[in-house]
Amino acid sequence: MKKILSTFLFCILTGIICAENTNLVSEDPGFEQGTKYWYFMKPMEYTSFAKKGINGSNALEIQNLSGNPAKRGGLYRKGFVSVTAGKTYTFRVALKGNLTAGYASARINIFRKEGTKNKFLKTFETPRITGNPEKWTQLHCTFKVPDDGNLLHIELSSRNFCGTMLFDNASLEEEIGRA
Repeated sequence: MKKILSTFLFCILTGIICAENTNLVSEDPGFEQGTKYWYFMKPMEYTSFAKKGINGSNALEIQNLSGNPAKRGGLYRKGFVSVTAGKTYTFRVALKGNLTAGYASARINIFRKEGTKNKFLKTFETPRITGNPEKWTQLHCTFKVPDDGNLLHIELSSRNFCGTMLFDNASLEEEIGRA
C-alpha cells in the first residue's frame, strides 16, 4: 500500500512540475493564415504580412517609410480569449525591426462580460521597444487577471512611428501553480 501511495504521489507531483502550458492563441500564433484570426487596425496602409518571420515563416509587418510619424499600425486578435479571474498569465511575442521614431509593444486589454456587453477593466503592456534589425527580441508581459475579469483582447502595434517592425510567434499561457 505504501508503494502504491508513493507512486501515486510521485505521479501527481511530476505532473504538476512538468505540466506543459497551453498556448491560448493557438490558432495562428505565427500569422501564417493572414487575417483569419487577426484583423488590421485602421489606418490599414501600414500593416501587412511578409515572409520575413522566424525560420522564413509569415510575420506581421508594420511599416512606415514616409518620414512622417504615423499614429499607429498593427493588428488585433479577432474575438476575445476567455481567461479565469485571479489567475496569472504570460503573453509573449517576438519582434525584430528598426523604428527611427515611436515604439512597438503588445497590449493585453482585460474585460468583464456583462450580458451582451464587455466592460473594459485594465490594460497590461509589454516593454516598449524601437527594435533591433539584426535579431529577434522576445517581449513578454506577466499579469494577474483582476478578480472580476474573464476576457482579454490582444493588440500588437507600433505607435507614433517611422520605420519597420516585425512581430512573430505570439503566445498566451496560464502560469501553472501561480495565482
